[in-house]
Amino acid sequence: MEDKDLVHKALEGDEEAREIIFTAHVDMVHRVCAGFARGDAQTAKDLTHAVFLKVYGGPESFGPPYKLRQWIASIARNAGLDHIKAINAEYDAMNQYNHIPHGRPLTPEEELLGRECGEMVQQTLEMEKNRSTRETVTMFYERGLAVADIARAQQVSASVVTSRLERFRGRLRKNLARLALEDPK
Repeated sequence: MEDKDLVHKALEGDEEAREIIFTAHVDMVHRVCAGFARGDAQTAKDLTHAVFLKVYGGPESFGPPYKLRQWIASIARNAGLDHIKAINAEYDAMNQYNHIPHGRPLTPEEELLGRECGEMVQQTLEMEKNRSTRETVTMFYERGLAVADIARAQQVSASVVTSRLERFRGRLRKNLARLALEDPK
């Protein structure tokens, strides 16, 4: 059966056609996704799943010369690139609040708040029991390293780094909320 016929049957819900496509290409898709997931098995699995949902979801980009393997590899590559972009966007969003406003001096209240927040960050970091998380937070906030650079240095996936940062931020939010409740104002 030709690739275009196989794809059209799969789109019509033919389970046998879907199984043929999946079996023939799952290993290649997983390898591509694993490369973008940088060793995170769950992320590679999630990306692989997303690729096949896209394959079965619609052939917008599937056209002449109807090379199924190349088309699926392209979808896998794009899924991996989207994953990396999402990680980078998360990093950018996290850092947008770490900058002092330019063009005006800080008010005394902003200075005090900044000092108190800095102390709370330090206390939360000191209370952190997990050494890997302490190192991750230090590399990210104090040394200004990107998530991808930390992941390479610690030999873990970028999603592990972002998970550590998110867990730390959750503890920090609780501590800052507690500080705000203690504020005598």
